[in-house]
Amino acid sequence: MNKRDSIDKAKSLMSQNSYSEAAKIFNEVQEAFADEINGWDVFFMIKCVRAGGEVRNVDELAEKHKYFDNARSLYVWLLYDRHVKIFDSKDAFKHEEGIRRLLEYSEQKDFSQDDADAIPCPYTLGVFKIIKHYKKPNFNISKIDEWTQKLVSNKLSRKENVFTDKSGKERRIASPYEDYYATLSTLNLKQEKYKECIEICDYALANINNLHYDNDIWFKRRKATSMIKLGMEEKGFELLLSLSKNRKGDKWFIYVEIAEVYFENEDYENALEFCIKGIKAYGDEAFKINLLILTARTLFKLQRMDDATILAKYMVGMSLVHELKEKNDLKRIIDYFKIDKSSIEEPKKYLSEHRRKVDEIFKIDRNAGKKKKKKFGHKKPIEIKPGDEVKGWVKTVHGNGKSGHVIANKEAYFFSMNDIQADKAKIERGVNVMLVFKGAKDKDGKPAKHAVILGVIE
Repeated sequence: MNKRDSIDKAKSLMSQNSYSEAAKIFNEVQEAFADEINGWDVFFMIKCVRAGGEVRNVDELAEKHKYFDNARSLYVWLLYDRHVKIFDSKDAFKHEEGIRRLLEYSEQKDFSQDDADAIPCPYTLGVFKIIKHYKKPNFNISKIDEWTQKLVSNKLSRKENVFTDKSGKERRIASPYEDYYATLSTLNLKQEKYKECIEICDYALANINNLHYDNDIWFKRRKATSMIKLGMEEKGFELLLSLSKNRKGDKWFIYVEIAEVYFENEDYENALEFCIKGIKAYGDEAFKINLLILTARTLFKLQRMDDATILAKYMVGMSLVHELKEKNDLKRIIDYFKIDKSSIEEPKKYLSEHRRKVDEIFKIDRNAGKKKKKKFGHKKPIEIKPGDEVKGWVKTVHGNGKSGHVIANKEAYFFSMNDIQADKAKIERGVNVMLVFKGAKDKDGKPAKHAVILGVIE
Protein backbone atom coordinates (compact mmCIF):
# COMPACT_ATOMS: atom_id res chain seq x y z
CA MET A 1 0.00 0.00 0.00
CA ASN A 2 1.43 3.39 -0.98
CA LYS A 3 1.26 6.57 1.11
CA ARG A 4 -1.84 7.92 -0.61
CA ASP A 5 -3.80 4.71 -0.03
CA SER A 6 -2.71 4.64 3.61
CA ILE A 7 -3.73 8.26 4.21
CA ASP A 8 -7.09 7.66 2.49
CA LYS A 9 -7.71 4.62 4.68
CA ALA A 10 -6.89 6.61 7.82
CA LYS A 11 -9.25 9.40 6.73
CA SER A 12 -11.98 6.85 6.09
CA LEU A 13 -11.54 5.44 9.60
CA MET A 14 -11.77 8.97 11.01
CA SER A 15 -15.06 9.49 9.21
CA GLN A 16 -16.30 6.42 11.12
CA ASN A 17 -15.01 7.90 14.42
CA SER A 18 -12.36 5.16 14.63
CA TYR A 19 -9.61 7.55 15.66
CA SER A 20 -7.41 5.03 17.47
CA GLU A 21 -7.24 2.83 14.36
CA ALA A 22 -6.62 5.87 12.15
CA ALA A 23 -3.77 6.94 14.45
CA LYS A 24 -2.06 3.57 14.01
CA ILE A 25 -2.04 4.05 10.24
CA PHE A 26 -0.74 7.64 10.55
CA ASN A 27 2.11 6.33 12.71
CA GLU A 28 2.90 3.65 10.12
CA VAL A 29 2.94 6.32 7.40
CA GLN A 30 5.51 8.30 9.40
CA GLU A 31 7.78 5.27 9.53
CA ALA A 32 7.35 4.13 5.94
CA PHE A 33 6.98 7.43 4.08
CA ALA A 34 8.71 10.03 6.27
CA ASP A 35 10.04 12.03 3.32
CA GLU A 36 6.70 12.09 1.50
CA ILE A 37 4.53 13.61 4.25
CA ASN A 38 3.00 16.92 3.17
CA GLY A 39 0.98 19.69 4.81
CA TRP A 40 -2.40 18.06 4.19
CA ASP A 41 -1.16 14.80 5.75
CA VAL A 42 -0.12 16.77 8.83
CA PHE A 43 -3.50 18.51 8.88
CA PHE A 44 -5.36 15.18 9.13
CA MET A 45 -2.90 13.86 11.72
CA ILE A 46 -3.57 16.90 13.91
CA LYS A 47 -7.30 16.47 13.36
CA CYS A 48 -6.98 12.87 14.52
CA VAL A 49 -5.11 13.91 17.67
CA ARG A 50 -7.78 16.52 18.52
CA ALA A 51 -10.37 13.74 18.33
CA GLY A 52 -8.41 11.50 20.71
CA GLY A 53 -6.07 9.54 18.46
CA GLU A 54 -2.47 9.03 19.59
CA VAL A 55 -0.44 10.17 16.61
CA ARG A 56 3.26 10.57 17.30
CA ASN A 57 5.42 13.58 16.47
CA VAL A 58 2.58 16.02 15.67
CA ASP A 59 4.46 18.90 17.32
CA GLU A 60 7.55 18.29 15.20
CA LEU A 61 5.47 17.86 12.05
CA ALA A 62 3.49 21.05 12.80
CA GLU A 63 6.78 22.94 13.14
CA LYS A 64 8.09 21.49 9.89
CA HIS A 65 4.92 22.44 7.99
CA LYS A 66 4.07 25.66 9.85
CA TYR A 67 3.91 27.62 6.60
CA PHE A 68 0.99 25.50 5.41
CA ASP A 69 -1.93 27.60 6.66
CA ASN A 70 -4.47 24.80 7.18
CA ALA A 71 -2.10 22.66 9.28
CA ARG A 72 -0.84 25.62 11.26
CA SER A 73 -4.36 26.91 12.02
CA LEU A 74 -5.55 23.51 13.20
CA TYR A 75 -2.39 23.05 15.30
CA VAL A 76 -3.23 26.32 17.06
CA TRP A 77 -6.56 24.82 18.12
CA LEU A 78 -4.76 21.68 19.30
CA LEU A 79 -2.57 23.89 21.51
CA TYR A 80 -5.75 25.59 22.70
CA ASP A 81 -7.23 22.19 23.62
CA ARG A 82 -4.11 21.23 25.54
CA HIS A 83 -3.32 24.44 27.37
CA VAL A 84 -6.34 26.76 27.47
CA LYS A 85 -9.44 24.60 27.44
CA ILE A 86 -8.19 22.32 30.22
CA PHE A 87 -5.93 24.84 31.98
CA ASP A 88 -4.98 23.55 35.43
CA SER A 89 -3.27 25.89 37.90
CA LYS A 90 -1.20 23.00 39.26
CA ASP A 91 0.46 22.74 35.82
CA ALA A 92 0.49 26.47 35.17
CA PHE A 93 4.13 26.56 34.01
CA LYS A 94 3.53 23.84 31.42
CA HIS A 95 0.37 25.56 30.18
CA GLU A 96 2.07 28.96 30.09
CA GLU A 97 4.77 27.58 27.82
CA GLY A 98 2.10 25.93 25.68
CA ILE A 99 0.26 29.22 25.32
CA ARG A 100 3.51 30.94 24.36
CA ARG A 101 3.83 28.36 21.57
CA LEU A 102 0.21 29.01 20.58
CA LEU A 103 1.04 32.72 20.19
CA GLU A 104 4.03 31.89 18.01
CA TYR A 105 1.76 30.04 15.57
CA SER A 106 -1.10 32.54 15.51
CA GLU A 107 -1.93 36.21 15.74
CA GLN A 108 -4.58 38.21 17.50
CA LYS A 109 -7.83 38.36 15.58
CA ASP A 110 -9.08 41.86 14.77
CA PHE A 111 -12.72 42.03 15.89
CA SER A 112 -12.94 45.72 14.95
CA GLN A 113 -13.16 44.84 11.26
CA ASP A 114 -16.63 45.06 9.72
CA ASP A 115 -16.29 41.59 8.19
CA ALA A 116 -15.06 39.94 11.41
CA ASP A 117 -16.92 36.71 12.15
CA ALA A 118 -17.97 35.45 15.59
CA ILE A 119 -15.43 32.60 15.72
CA PRO A 120 -13.41 32.92 18.96
CA CYS A 121 -9.75 33.88 18.83
CA PRO A 122 -7.47 31.24 20.44
CA TYR A 123 -4.68 33.82 20.76
CA THR A 124 -6.87 36.15 22.81
CA LEU A 125 -8.41 33.34 24.85
CA GLY A 126 -4.96 32.02 25.72
CA VAL A 127 -3.66 35.38 26.89
CA PHE A 128 -6.71 36.04 29.05
CA LYS A 129 -6.46 32.56 30.58
CA ILE A 130 -2.91 33.27 31.75
CA ILE A 131 -3.84 36.74 33.00
CA LYS A 132 -6.72 35.27 35.01
CA HIS A 133 -4.35 32.73 36.58
CA TYR A 134 -1.89 35.41 37.67
CA LYS A 135 -4.60 37.60 39.24
CA LYS A 136 -5.24 35.21 42.12
CA PRO A 137 -4.48 34.52 44.87
CA ASN A 138 -2.18 37.53 44.56
CA PHE A 139 -1.98 39.97 41.66
CA ASN A 140 1.35 39.12 39.96
CA ILE A 141 2.37 42.52 38.63
CA SER A 142 5.31 41.45 36.44
CA LYS A 143 3.49 38.52 34.81
CA ILE A 144 0.29 40.46 34.14
CA ASP A 145 2.33 43.34 32.73
CA GLU A 146 4.10 40.91 30.39
CA TRP A 147 0.92 39.26 29.14
CA THR A 148 -1.27 42.36 28.75
CA GLN A 149 1.41 43.75 26.45
CA LYS A 150 0.71 40.86 24.07
CA LEU A 151 -2.77 42.25 23.37
CA VAL A 152 -3.75 45.08 21.02
CA SER A 153 -6.73 46.65 22.76
CA ASN A 154 -8.42 47.98 19.60
CA LYS A 155 -8.57 44.48 18.14
CA LEU A 156 -10.51 43.04 21.09
CA SER A 157 -14.20 42.24 20.79
CA ARG A 158 -16.51 44.75 22.47
CA LYS A 159 -19.48 42.38 22.51
CA GLU A 160 -20.71 41.02 25.83
CA ASN A 161 -21.36 37.29 26.04
CA VAL A 162 -25.01 36.50 26.81
CA PHE A 163 -26.05 32.96 27.76
CA THR A 164 -28.63 31.05 29.79
CA ASP A 165 -27.37 29.06 32.77
CA LYS A 166 -28.69 25.70 33.98
CA SER A 167 -31.38 27.37 36.08
CA GLY A 168 -32.71 29.18 33.03
CA LYS A 169 -31.43 32.56 34.15
CA GLU A 170 -29.85 34.88 31.61
CA ARG A 171 -26.20 35.73 32.32
CA ARG A 172 -24.12 38.49 30.81
CA ILE A 173 -20.32 38.31 30.71
CA ALA A 174 -18.13 41.35 30.12
CA SER A 175 -16.48 41.72 26.73
CA PRO A 176 -12.73 41.06 26.33
CA TYR A 177 -12.38 44.82 25.74
CA GLU A 178 -13.90 45.62 29.13
CA ASP A 179 -11.88 42.90 30.88
CA TYR A 180 -8.69 44.25 29.33
CA TYR A 181 -9.21 47.79 30.63
CA ALA A 182 -10.31 46.56 34.06
CA THR A 183 -7.06 44.58 34.30
CA LEU A 184 -4.93 47.38 32.85
CA SER A 185 -6.27 49.97 35.31
CA THR A 186 -5.57 47.64 38.24
CA LEU A 187 -2.08 46.94 36.91
CA ASN A 188 -1.22 50.62 36.62
CA LEU A 189 -2.54 51.32 40.10
CA LYS A 190 -0.41 48.54 41.58
CA GLN A 191 2.60 49.75 39.57
CA GLU A 192 2.01 53.19 41.14
CA LYS A 193 1.52 54.69 37.68
CA TYR A 194 -1.25 56.88 39.01
CA LYS A 195 -1.49 59.33 36.11
CA GLU A 196 -1.81 56.48 33.62
CA CYS A 197 -4.36 54.76 35.84
CA ILE A 198 -6.57 57.87 35.88
CA GLU A 199 -6.36 58.16 32.08
CA ILE A 200 -7.29 54.50 31.63
CA CYS A 201 -10.24 54.75 34.02
CA ASP A 202 -11.52 57.91 32.34
CA TYR A 203 -11.25 56.27 28.92
CA ALA A 204 -13.09 53.12 30.06
CA LEU A 205 -15.88 55.07 31.73
CA ALA A 206 -16.37 57.21 28.63
CA ASN A 207 -16.06 54.51 25.97
CA ILE A 208 -17.46 51.25 27.36
CA ASN A 209 -21.24 50.97 27.50
CA ASN A 210 -23.08 48.72 29.95
CA LEU A 211 -20.19 47.99 32.31
CA HIS A 212 -20.39 44.63 34.11
CA TYR A 213 -19.46 43.35 37.59
CA ASP A 214 -19.89 46.87 39.06
CA ASN A 215 -16.93 48.01 36.95
CA ASP A 216 -18.34 51.56 36.98
CA ILE A 217 -17.63 51.51 40.72
CA TRP A 218 -14.19 49.88 40.38
CA PHE A 219 -12.94 52.26 37.68
CA LYS A 220 -14.01 55.26 39.79
CA ARG A 221 -12.47 53.74 42.91
CA ARG A 222 -9.10 53.23 41.18
CA LYS A 223 -9.29 56.74 39.80
CA ALA A 224 -10.05 58.18 43.25
CA THR A 225 -7.20 56.24 44.86
CA SER A 226 -4.78 57.44 42.16
CA MET A 227 -5.89 61.04 42.60
CA ILE A 228 -5.27 60.84 46.35
CA LYS A 229 -1.82 59.32 45.75
CA LEU A 230 -0.98 62.17 43.34
CA GLY A 231 -1.87 64.79 45.93
CA MET A 232 -5.35 65.59 44.55
CA GLU A 233 -6.70 64.45 47.87
CA GLU A 234 -9.80 66.62 48.02
CA LYS A 235 -11.12 65.61 44.58
CA GLY A 236 -10.21 61.97 45.06
CA PHE A 237 -11.82 61.91 48.48
CA GLU A 238 -15.01 63.49 47.13
CA LEU A 239 -15.17 60.78 44.49
CA LEU A 240 -14.77 58.05 47.12
CA LEU A 241 -17.51 59.63 49.23
CA SER A 242 -19.84 59.77 46.23
CA LEU A 243 -19.24 56.05 45.63
CA SER A 244 -20.12 55.21 49.24
CA LYS A 245 -23.53 56.84 48.75
CA ASN A 246 -24.28 54.60 45.77
CA ARG A 247 -26.06 51.33 46.56
CA LYS A 248 -23.49 49.43 44.48
CA GLY A 249 -20.73 51.24 46.34
CA ASP A 250 -21.68 49.66 49.66
CA LYS A 251 -18.33 47.86 49.76
CA TRP A 252 -16.38 47.50 52.98
CA PHE A 253 -13.01 48.26 51.33
CA ILE A 254 -14.32 51.58 49.98
CA TYR A 255 -15.30 52.51 53.53
CA VAL A 256 -11.79 51.58 54.68
CA GLU A 257 -10.18 53.92 52.15
CA ILE A 258 -12.46 56.77 53.23
CA ALA A 259 -11.70 56.06 56.90
CA GLU A 260 -7.96 56.08 56.17
CA VAL A 261 -8.17 59.57 54.67
CA TYR A 262 -10.11 60.87 57.67
CA PHE A 263 -7.62 59.21 60.03
CA GLU A 264 -4.61 60.75 58.28
CA ASN A 265 -6.29 64.14 58.59
CA GLU A 266 -6.91 63.51 62.32
CA ASP A 267 -10.70 63.54 61.88
CA TYR A 268 -11.14 60.51 64.10
CA GLU A 269 -14.91 60.75 64.62
CA ASN A 270 -15.57 60.50 60.89
CA ALA A 271 -12.85 57.87 60.54
CA LEU A 272 -14.66 55.74 63.13
CA GLU A 273 -18.02 56.27 61.40
CA PHE A 274 -16.69 54.77 58.17
CA CYS A 275 -14.80 52.01 59.99
CA ILE A 276 -18.10 50.93 61.51
CA LYS A 277 -19.79 51.05 58.09
CA GLY A 278 -17.02 48.80 56.79
CA ILE A 279 -17.49 46.32 59.64
CA LYS A 280 -21.25 46.24 58.99
CA ALA A 281 -20.91 45.87 55.20
CA TYR A 282 -21.05 42.45 53.57
CA GLY A 283 -17.75 40.58 53.52
CA ASP A 284 -15.86 37.77 55.23
CA GLU A 285 -14.50 39.03 58.54
CA ALA A 286 -11.22 37.21 57.92
CA PHE A 287 -10.49 39.65 55.09
CA LYS A 288 -11.23 42.70 57.26
CA ILE A 289 -8.25 42.49 59.59
CA ASN A 290 -6.69 45.74 58.28
CA LEU A 291 -10.04 47.49 58.75
CA LEU A 292 -10.22 46.26 62.34
CA ILE A 293 -6.64 47.36 63.03
CA LEU A 294 -7.53 50.84 61.75
CA THR A 295 -10.66 50.82 63.93
CA ALA A 296 -8.59 49.93 67.00
CA ARG A 297 -6.13 52.75 66.25
CA THR A 298 -9.04 55.17 65.84
CA LEU A 299 -10.61 54.11 69.16
CA PHE A 300 -7.21 54.62 70.79
CA LYS A 301 -7.00 58.16 69.39
CA LEU A 302 -10.50 58.84 70.73
CA GLN A 303 -9.40 57.49 74.12
CA ARG A 304 -12.07 54.80 74.07
CA MET A 305 -9.71 52.30 75.66
CA ASP A 306 -12.32 49.84 76.93
CA ASP A 307 -13.80 49.53 73.44
CA ALA A 308 -10.33 49.24 71.90
CA THR A 309 -9.57 46.38 74.32
CA ILE A 310 -12.68 44.46 73.25
CA LEU A 311 -11.84 45.00 69.58
CA ALA A 312 -8.28 43.78 70.19
CA LYS A 313 -9.62 40.58 71.77
CA TYR A 314 -12.00 40.15 68.83
CA MET A 315 -9.02 40.32 66.44
CA VAL A 316 -7.09 37.80 68.54
CA GLY A 317 -10.05 35.41 68.29
CA MET A 318 -10.16 35.95 64.53
CA SER A 319 -6.43 35.28 64.14
CA LEU A 320 -6.76 32.00 66.04
CA VAL A 321 -9.95 30.71 64.42
CA HIS A 322 -9.09 31.78 60.87
CA GLU A 323 -5.37 30.95 61.26
CA LEU A 324 -4.39 34.42 60.06
CA LYS A 325 -0.81 35.52 59.62
CA GLU A 326 -0.19 37.98 62.45
CA LYS A 327 0.65 41.45 61.11
CA ASN A 328 3.11 43.68 62.96
CA ASP A 329 0.39 46.25 63.71
CA LEU A 330 -1.76 43.54 65.29
CA LYS A 331 1.20 42.25 67.32
CA ARG A 332 1.74 45.74 68.70
CA ILE A 333 -1.95 45.99 69.66
CA ILE A 334 -1.86 42.56 71.36
CA ASP A 335 1.30 43.51 73.27
CA TYR A 336 -0.14 46.90 74.29
CA PHE A 337 -3.28 45.35 75.78
CA LYS A 338 -1.31 42.42 77.27
CA ILE A 339 -3.50 39.71 75.72
CA ASP A 340 -2.17 36.19 76.38
CA LYS A 341 -3.15 34.08 73.35
CA SER A 342 -1.86 30.88 74.95
CA SER A 343 -4.48 31.16 77.71
CA ILE A 344 -7.39 30.96 75.25
CA GLU A 345 -8.63 27.37 75.46
CA GLU A 346 -11.68 27.64 73.18
CA PRO A 347 -10.89 30.06 70.32
CA LYS A 348 -14.32 29.75 68.64
CA LYS A 349 -16.15 30.52 71.86
CA TYR A 350 -13.73 33.37 72.59
CA LEU A 351 -14.26 34.84 69.11
CA SER A 352 -18.05 34.51 69.34
CA GLU A 353 -18.11 36.24 72.73
CA HIS A 354 -16.05 39.24 71.60
CA ARG A 355 -17.80 39.48 68.24
CA ARG A 356 -21.04 39.89 70.18
CA LYS A 357 -19.46 42.61 72.33
CA VAL A 358 -18.19 44.45 69.22
CA ASP A 359 -21.71 44.29 67.80
CA GLU A 360 -23.07 45.85 70.98
CA ILE A 361 -20.49 48.66 70.93
CA PHE A 362 -21.15 49.59 67.30
CA LYS A 363 -24.87 48.66 67.23
CA ILE A 364 -24.38 46.03 64.52
CA ASP A 365 -27.32 43.72 63.78
CA ARG A 366 -25.92 40.74 61.90
CA ASN A 367 -29.41 39.22 61.64
CA ALA A 368 -30.86 42.19 59.75
CA GLY A 369 -30.56 40.39 56.43
CA LYS A 370 -32.19 37.25 57.81
CA LYS A 371 -35.18 39.21 59.10
CA LYS A 372 -35.66 40.75 55.69
CA LYS A 373 -35.63 37.35 54.02
CA LYS A 374 -38.27 36.03 56.43
CA LYS A 375 -40.51 38.97 55.63
CA PHE A 376 -40.49 38.18 51.93
CA GLY A 377 -40.64 34.40 52.28
CA HIS A 378 -38.26 31.55 51.64
CA LYS A 379 -35.93 31.15 48.69
CA LYS A 380 -37.04 28.96 45.83
CA PRO A 381 -35.69 25.40 46.40
CA ILE A 382 -32.68 24.53 44.26
CA GLU A 383 -33.54 22.12 41.46
CA ILE A 384 -31.28 19.08 41.65
CA LYS A 385 -30.91 16.83 38.61
CA PRO A 386 -29.52 13.27 38.75
CA GLY A 387 -25.77 13.34 38.28
CA ASP A 388 -25.35 16.92 39.50
CA GLU A 389 -24.15 15.84 42.96
CA VAL A 390 -20.42 15.71 43.70
CA LYS A 391 -18.40 14.76 46.75
CA GLY A 392 -16.32 17.26 48.69
CA TRP A 393 -15.12 18.17 52.15
CA VAL A 394 -15.41 21.20 54.40
CA LYS A 395 -12.19 23.20 54.36
CA THR A 396 -13.34 25.86 56.80
CA VAL A 397 -16.38 27.29 58.58
CA HIS A 398 -16.05 31.05 58.94
CA GLY A 399 -16.01 32.59 62.39
CA ASN A 400 -19.36 34.27 61.81
CA GLY A 401 -20.95 30.84 61.60
CA LYS A 402 -22.86 31.86 58.47
CA SER A 403 -20.65 30.52 55.71
CA GLY A 404 -17.50 28.65 54.79
CA HIS A 405 -15.59 26.94 51.99
CA VAL A 406 -15.64 23.38 50.70
CA ILE A 407 -13.17 21.59 48.44
CA ALA A 408 -14.61 19.77 45.42
CA ASN A 409 -12.83 18.73 42.24
CA LYS A 410 -9.64 20.18 43.80
CA GLU A 411 -11.18 23.68 43.84
CA ALA A 412 -12.46 25.77 46.78
CA TYR A 413 -16.10 26.91 46.71
CA PHE A 414 -17.98 29.27 49.02
CA PHE A 415 -21.12 28.00 50.77
CA SER A 416 -23.78 29.69 52.87
CA MET A 417 -25.30 28.07 55.95
CA ASN A 418 -28.69 29.30 54.71
CA ASP A 419 -28.42 26.96 51.69
CA ILE A 420 -27.49 23.81 53.61
CA GLN A 421 -30.01 21.00 53.24
CA ALA A 422 -28.54 18.86 56.01
CA ASP A 423 -27.92 18.96 59.77
CA LYS A 424 -25.99 22.22 60.18
CA ALA A 425 -24.61 21.07 63.54
CA LYS A 426 -22.52 18.48 61.70
CA ILE A 427 -20.91 21.00 59.34
CA GLU A 428 -17.38 21.50 60.58
CA ARG A 429 -13.85 21.48 59.22
CA GLY A 430 -12.77 18.16 57.66
CA VAL A 431 -16.27 16.68 57.27
CA ASN A 432 -17.02 14.91 53.97
CA VAL A 433 -20.16 16.15 52.23
CA MET A 434 -22.31 15.68 49.15
CA LEU A 435 -23.04 18.91 47.30
CA VAL A 436 -24.26 20.60 44.12
CA PHE A 437 -23.42 23.97 42.62
CA LYS A 438 -25.55 27.03 42.04
CA GLY A 439 -24.92 30.19 40.06
CA ALA A 440 -23.75 33.18 42.11
CA LYS A 441 -21.43 36.20 42.03
CA ASP A 442 -18.03 36.70 43.62
CA LYS A 443 -17.03 39.78 45.64
CA ASP A 444 -16.27 41.67 42.41
CA GLY A 445 -19.72 40.93 41.00
CA LYS A 446 -18.45 38.39 38.48
CA PRO A 447 -20.30 35.10 37.81
CA ALA A 448 -19.15 32.30 40.10
CA LYS A 449 -20.22 28.95 41.48
CA HIS A 450 -21.28 28.50 45.09
CA ALA A 451 -21.71 25.14 46.78
CA VAL A 452 -24.98 23.88 48.26
CA ILE A 453 -24.35 21.14 50.82
CA LEU A 454 -26.96 18.38 50.51
CA GLY A 455 -25.77 16.06 53.22
CA VAL A 456 -22.91 14.79 55.37
CA ILE A 457 -21.16 11.58 54.31
CA GLU A 458 -20.81 9.52 57.47
